Amino acid sequence: MSAGRTAADEGGGSVARPEGLVVLYPKGDLDVLTSPGLRRHLLELLDAGVPFVVIDMSGVGFLDSAGLSALVGVHRSLPSGQQIALANVPRRMQRALHISAVETLFLVHVEGETWRGPGVLPVGHPSR
Repeated sequence: MSAGRTAADEGGGSVARPEGLVVLYPKGDLDVLTSPGLRRHLLELLDAGVPFVVIDMSGVGFLDSAGLSALVGVHRSLPSGQQIALANVPRRMQRALHISAVETLFLVHVEGETWRGPGVLPVGHPSR
């Protein structure tokens, strides 16, 4: 791994730390087995005072209710002045985010759309 990247959590993935934000690149399924690790990692970042966390969803193949619940739970713990965004959300996951109202809690960037968040959205996974 190159400088600035470490393993995201035991569920796999990686982390990039461009100036001013942290980008997580989870890979595989975000489900009952892996969502606790992602939740724990997000809470650690927020506790450390990271102001803006982007979760790049391009490597997530499946998102179930446990994954959605982990995201909502982290949002409930979100300190004032800190923000989480979901980037490169596959179109197949849009419906789940809409039905669960997760899209109202986070800045959501769907694959192929123009990024509307702060700064520049990292394009592609750092290991690609």
